[in-house]
Amino acid sequence: MINLNSEIEKLLERHTVKHSDVNDIKIKFSGDGTKVSRISNFVIFSISNMSINGSLSFQEQHTFAIVECSETYDNLKKCCKPIFDQFNSVLSKRKWHIGKTLNVEYFVSADMKFIQLLLGLCGATGEYACPWCKVNKEGRSDLTRPWDYYHNPSIGRNIEDMLDSNFKKAMVVNICL
Repeated sequence: MINLNSEIEKLLERHTVKHSDVNDIKIKFSGDGTKVSRISNFVIFSISNMSINGSLSFQEQHTFAIVECSETYDNLKKCCKPIFDQFNSVLSKRKWHIGKTLNVEYFVSADMKFIQLLLGLCGATGEYACPWCKVNKEGRSDLTRPWDYYHNPSIGRNIEDMLDSNFKKAMVVNICL
């Protein structure tokens, strides 16, 4: 693991050299597990600048941590704690001074399994598996409901739900807070 603050500073410095006229930056944090062999698993964390064209190419992805562990809730909670501590301290910093003041907005990108693990939602077969709504497993396929039922804001997850003590106990990292 390398220092996340210094990696973001390097990313922002490269951005200001190439795009000196853009002061609003979008940084994407990504995480995913990978199985390298039958007995070797890794979780990889990276950042990229989404403010420029081609930011999704592999040249713009900057890996800042590789952890040798399988992609499970307990492993993320134990092994990746220093990464999440750095990550959460960076999220509070919205303005960076790299020769000039840059406004930074953060995003998280991952596959569904990784997002569910971060939020402690027990995977796709869990009772409340959706990171965006509070519909339980039985209600997902209920066709007797009106067509706009799932568009109702009352069933969507929000910050208050994540601050709820029952939900917060399950969280690995307070990404949205």
